[in-house]
Amino acid sequence: MTVRGADGTFAAKKEPVFMTTRPPSPSAFTVVRNSDPVPEQIRDAFVAIGNFDGVHRGHRAVIDAAIAHARKDGKPAIALTFEPHPRAF
Repeated sequence: MTVRGADGTFAAKKEPVFMTTRPPSPSAFTVVRNSDPVPEQIRDAFVAIGNFDGVHRGHRAVIDAAIAHARKDGKPAIALTFEPHPRAF
């Protein structure tokens, strides 16, 4: 991809690199709040816990580790985050 800079010149722009080959899910997220019952499809899941305020390399490594363990055991993997962000307190 080529993009035009503020000075009018063109430069190559790197395409985003995705660290997974998983197909996109029909629904990106299952949100469980407070005392909601845990949906059957995520019971016994391996959990990546963090303040995922954007998924950078460090967050991706935590999530990928949960996925690797889950695949090994034939279980689902999920990411657990917090709302509001704990810094709000």
